[in-house]
Amino acid sequence: MKIKGKLVMSYVMIAVLVLVVGGGAIFGMATIQDNARLLYHNRVEPLGAMTEIIQTGENLRVQVLEGIAEENTARGEDAVVAIDTMNSLLENYGQFQLREQEQGIYDQLLLEWDTYSSQARTNARMIAAGQFDSAATSDSAMANDFVAFRETLYELRDVSLAIAEGNFNDGEAAFSTVRLITIAIAVFAVVLAIALGLLMGRHVGNPLKKVTDRLTLIAQGDLTHEDMHTKRKDEVGQLVDVTNMMQEDLQAVIRSVSGAAERLTGASAGLTQSSRDVREGSEQIASTMQELSSGSETQANTVATLSEKMEEFLNKIEEANKRTEDVSNDSTKVIEQTANGYKMMESALNQMITIDGIVNDAVQKVAGLEKRSGEVSKLVTVIQDIAEQTNLLALNAAIEAARAGEHGAGFAVVADEVRKLAEDVSNSVREITAIIQGIQTDTKEVVGALESGYGEVNTGTVQMAQTGQNFNEINEAIKKMVEKIEYVTSTLSGISADSVEINTSIEEIASVAEESAAGIEETAASSEEAASSMEEISTSADTLSELAENLNQEVSHFKTLA
Repeated sequence: MKIKGKLVMSYVMIAVLVLVVGGGAIFGMATIQDNARLLYHNRVEPLGAMTEIIQTGENLRVQVLEGIAEENTARGEDAVVAIDTMNSLLENYGQFQLREQEQGIYDQLLLEWDTYSSQARTNARMIAAGQFDSAATSDSAMANDFVAFRETLYELRDVSLAIAEGNFNDGEAAFSTVRLITIAIAVFAVVLAIALGLLMGRHVGNPLKKVTDRLTLIAQGDLTHEDMHTKRKDEVGQLVDVTNMMQEDLQAVIRSVSGAAERLTGASAGLTQSSRDVREGSEQIASTMQELSSGSETQANTVATLSEKMEEFLNKIEEANKRTEDVSNDSTKVIEQTANGYKMMESALNQMITIDGIVNDAVQKVAGLEKRSGEVSKLVTVIQDIAEQTNLLALNAAIEAARAGEHGAGFAVVADEVRKLAEDVSNSVREITAIIQGIQTDTKEVVGALESGYGEVNTGTVQMAQTGQNFNEINEAIKKMVEKIEYVTSTLSGISADSVEINTSIEEIASVAEESAAGIEETAASSEEAASSMEEISTSADTLSELAENLNQEVSHFKTLA
């Protein structure tokens, strides 16, 4: 049988053992699951229902007692609801799968419940109707019935708990049995697998180790051992035969490669020398072309830089020409404005002369006014003296009239009126005197101001005349400057035209220099490519020589039969 069949058989046996172990485990788990399901449906659910029945029965009893004690009619209605709930719970409990012992106790429980529930319903209706005394009497009579019902209910609960505990113990016993069987099968499977492993290792591993040792010697370059012998016809025997064939083929290949490596070493040496000679010539050509390319590139860059500088110079000349034209135009405008300013200065000078005459005339007139004010002041003084004398005369007349008695009464009245008139005149004269003095003061101030203004006008007239002369000189200087600017503009226009021609010539030179540089660069690139190719050939020749030497060294590691 071949190794494949043996391995398959051993794996099949192990798989069968695994299936047996798995089947036993599945069977055990199914048994445990069934026990758990039965325990839940037949024990846990009935116990839960039993607990609810007990709670409802206790609640019914509490409702009746509290209704009687508290005389609460609502408790009677709650008791009726509890009775209906208890009927439903007992009916549902009877649908579970009960044991024979449980069924007997359940039937007895129903009989006792019928007796107790009928009396409890009657008492509940009495409580709901407010007949508390009757309900109390009836409740005392049915107390024993409730105790009997409750004891039977607890007995049924205890029996259910005992049965549930028995089911649980049966489940644990089944689990222990399944676990023991599973462990036994697993131990047997492990022992059988180890035995199969040892058997397959001895039957397959030992021959494979011999082949591995021979392959290790071959990998180390030792081909001097005799062929291995075997009578096996399986894969191990085929591997031994193939190893022997590989050793013989490697011996033949090593001999052939050794001869080829020696011939390759000689050829690579000649190729290396030829490639070096060609490479040196290519490098010399490339170096020369590189120098030419560098010079042409420098020339092209210089011409390009010169072209850029000429372009900038041309732009600056054009800009200067435009600025000069603008300055010429602005100078013409300045000349016109200067002429207008000169005319305005002449007009202002004439006006200043006119103002000078007007101010001089005003000064003279104000001086005359001041003189007339002095004369009026003198007249006022005379009037003041007359008024004082008149007042004295009136006073004397009044004195004389007083002496004359009744005959002088009329004269006394006239004298009094004259005295009052003299006083009024005196007062008016004083007011006029004050006014004239104010006029004289203001007149003196006006005279001073006019004289000061007249002096300023004279000074301004002189300055205006000097300014007019300066404007005339500025006008002449600007005219000369405009003539020079026009000459500069004409010269810059000529320079701009010449610069355009120079820039065109420089661009042509730059174009020729760039074409020359491009041609030289192409030639240099071709030389560099040729040098690079020869470098690669030389490198390849060196590499080939190294490979030949390495091949000889590698081949020398193998030991072959003579």
